[in-house]
Amino acid sequence: MHDSVESQYQSSSPLEARIQLHKRYSTNSINWFEWYFNEMDLSEGDLILDVGCGTAEFWAMNAKKLPTDVRLILVDTSEGMIQAAKRNLHHTEINVEYLVGDLCSLPFRNEHFDVVMANHMLYHVPDDKRNEGLSELKRVLKKDGLLYASTNGDKHLSEITALIMHFHPLLNPETPELHTFSLQNGANQLETLFTDVDCHRYDCDLKVTDARPLVDYIQSMMSSAAEQLKNTTIGEEFEKYIHRLICEHGNLHITKEVGYFKALKQARTESLNIIE
Repeated sequence: MHDSVESQYQSSSPLEARIQLHKRYSTNSINWFEWYFNEMDLSEGDLILDVGCGTAEFWAMNAKKLPTDVRLILVDTSEGMIQAAKRNLHHTEINVEYLVGDLCSLPFRNEHFDVVMANHMLYHVPDDKRNEGLSELKRVLKKDGLLYASTNGDKHLSEITALIMHFHPLLNPETPELHTFSLQNGANQLETLFTDVDCHRYDCDLKVTDARPLVDYIQSMMSSAAEQLKNTTIGEEFEKYIHRLICEHGNLHITKEVGYFKALKQARTESLNIIE
């Protein structure tokens, strides 16, 4: 991954700021992690690989719903994330192992896992490396095993860009470290390696009623605007600006476009050569 992405995720704090905004202001009464887990096909005894596991809050929230004897391998490039994952899962009964590692060089044998996951991380993988990473996921996945890969759509949080530009047109809210794996184009990329690729969308937006959590979220992003908004003076002015908008409108509506792909690693069908 890009160096700036790695530095961004050395600590779990930026990710936690993003999780908190979605937790507090999502319009769907069913939490994203809960909804996503309920969509998954897991069976007793499954061995699951989660690459780019982050803080593992997904697993902590759903720990009591896991089928019996499921084993979980959590991988992340960041030692800070792995430590946060250990803290989050410390009081659960999940059979879990942790590893600092990289998507493109997974240290597992072929056809080892029943389920592999790459959640909100494939857009961090450079475009010229993504097929290599997906090939690794396919390699370690058993025949007839399932891949789950969540991501965002092109309209996700588009209002945040507009807010920043309206506040200060010279601020650049773009995140150049994010690459092209979205709900719009992800299926085409997965279909080169997997079969039965299906896209499932989560019906939810944000209605933000407090300025501070939104400012924290924006400051946690990977953009030059986020860095400039960390400056005390301009950051305070931006928070006042957000607060005024909330007072005027009652809340700020922000579009969420999020979902996941489910794909199958189909077992090879051997052809028979019959000599007559």
